[in-house]
Amino acid sequence: MSYSLIANLPFVRRDSDGATIPDDPHNSDWQAYQSWLAAGNIPAPAPGPTQAQLIGYGKAKGDSLLATARKYTAAGATLLIDATQGTRTDLGDLAQWGATNPTASTNWLDNDDGVVQVTGAQFVVFAPLVGTYALSVYAVLTPLILGVKAGTITTVAAIDQAAWPV
Repeated sequence: MSYSLIANLPFVRRDSDGATIPDDPHNSDWQAYQSWLAAGNIPAPAPGPTQAQLIGYGKAKGDSLLATARKYTAAGATLLIDATQGTRTDLGDLAQWGATNPTASTNWLDNDDGVVQVTGAQFVVFAPLVGTYALSVYAVLTPLILGVKAGTITTVAAIDQAAWPV
């Protein structure tokens, strides 16, 4: 008889038939497992996450960083801006507008729902700042994904310990 742990769940798997045994002191299978442990046996460790799960975790971590609003101060204005794809697209469009209309202004809806008047010239400055932050997130995420695919990154902890931008 042998048993295997199941990742992040209070169950064990009986290897002989694949039965999942809950952590329940009244369950006879759980009692048998406890006796097996008391005899000095050790269950097989829970399998690690799959490559797809690790890549999904890394992407979710990157997306979370991009979705978190950051305060940027430049060109006489302070804006609270996230770095999501939609925001970067909007800023790129506004920077193009601003390049030909530097003194014109329009309202920007900040991430805290504040309305800030921003000139075209200011959009020209803010767009690359946000884009640079997004690139710094991707600069961490890309090698992580490649490492997962190569089999050199095999744990969530390795993804968490990467030098993510703040």
